[in-house]
Amino acid sequence: MSNSVAIVTGASSGIGKATALRLAREFGAIVLVARSEEKLGEVGQQAKAIGAEALVLELDWMAPRSAEFVVKERLDRFGRIDALVNIAGAVAGLDVFQITTNNGIRAWNSNFTVRAG
Repeated sequence: MSNSVAIVTGASSGIGKATALRLAREFGAIVLVARSEEKLGEVGQQAKAIGAEALVLELDWMAPRSAEFVVKERLDRFGRIDALVNIAGAVAGLDVFQITTNNGIRAWNSNFTVRAG
């Protein structure tokens, strides 16, 4: 799959980072998407060290048109997409009794909203 391209959202830490680095072994190019530019840049460097070309896109996956932007950037650079792993998500990190309507809705939208573009 050396010519293949994968997109990984939530790629700056945790499961997203581990997934991106694992896919970097199998795919020729990895598109890394997350909100944390510094962490994402580090993952990009690690992916390059493994042997994959890395495109780092710092953005909030919940922002309007973010999925459309990611696909456009990927197509402009690589001309194809072979895999998409959506790991981006948000957890309030609160006790269940501290969850408010606002942070509960944000977590729901981040974790479960399907995007079409």
